[in-house]
Amino acid sequence: NKMPDTITLLTNTDESHKEEILKLIEKSEEIIFAVGFLKDSGLNNIKNSIKKFTDNTSTESRYYIGTGFGETSPKALLELHKIIKKKPEHKLVLCTPKAGIFHPKVYYFRSGNKTTIITGSSNLTESGMRVNDEVSIKLESTIDSEFSKRILNYFDDLTDQYFVDDVK
Repeated sequence: NKMPDTITLLTNTDESHKEEILKLIEKSEEIIFAVGFLKDSGLNNIKNSIKKFTDNTSTESRYYIGTGFGETSPKALLELHKIIKKKPEHKLVLCTPKAGIFHPKVYYFRSGNKTTIITGSSNLTESGMRVNDEVSIKLESTIDSEFSKRILNYFDDLTDQYFVDDVK
């Protein structure tokens, strides 16, 4: 009695990445974002939702943010850190690979045993979430699906590779 995966296309033409991500944050118990770039504009789009999400004691989150090319805003990183610090179930992980740049765009949401994964071209920036011609795949599945397990393994590998407990 396994629920089939649902795959839909997400663009910024019909409903933007921003609207979709905000809706998903609101109804999730766990969120994990892995993005190459975080800009002030991108954080501003979701900041209130993230604050509300983080204030709920039954939620957890991880944010893997790339720091290459100077594209990520230090101010946005500090602001995100301020929202989640002192909350051990919420983690910010700065990702600076030894070679190349950290460049994924994966947004993971879990509510109960249902998972939604958005992956495509959209960074956590105003342009990526609302303005640019971006395209992503939205996969709705369950926690025990092969895809969910693989993406969670990917996130765990990122934690092993990049996580330091002491982000100043």
